[in-house]
Amino acid sequence: MAECSYIDYRLQEDGVAVLTLDNPPLNLTTLITLDKLLAACKGIAADESVRAVVVVGAGSKAFCAGSGIGEFAHVRDDVVSRKLARENESFTALERLPMPVIAALNGVALGGGAEIALACDIRIMDEKCAHRLSRSETRNLPGKRGHLSTAPPRGSRQGL
Repeated sequence: MAECSYIDYRLQEDGVAVLTLDNPPLNLTTLITLDKLLAACKGIAADESVRAVVVVGAGSKAFCAGSGIGEFAHVRDDVVSRKLARENESFTALERLPMPVIAALNGVALGGGAEIALACDIRIMDEKCAHRLSRSETRNLPGKRGHLSTAPPRGSRQGL
């Protein structure tokens, strides 16, 4: 099994922060990943030297293939507060970063992975990118980005 950091955040000399979703092989969003994404977003927001953020998936298979369904049994008794609220808090922190955020979609972006991409200002897809918001396979409703973030941007980010 490949070792993972869940979320890797590195600031380059040019002020671009590269935030890597690193949970091989599909970079699934787990409770740990969501907590680390939120912490990374807070750190990025507080760092005045960050001029832009690029979000990318580790490896070549997936940007992020959505939730790790293996942990569904552990949150089943209270999925809203234990999983969905964490997703919304983490994805909203990414969405509210004060600098431009670019999703570099390298591979599949499914469910929560597509929602992470929607939380970014710009989405750039490689030729093997496939994306889908449908969560019918897991009988899980999409978070707020799944049905609200397809509207045109408003406010200061509109001109990006």
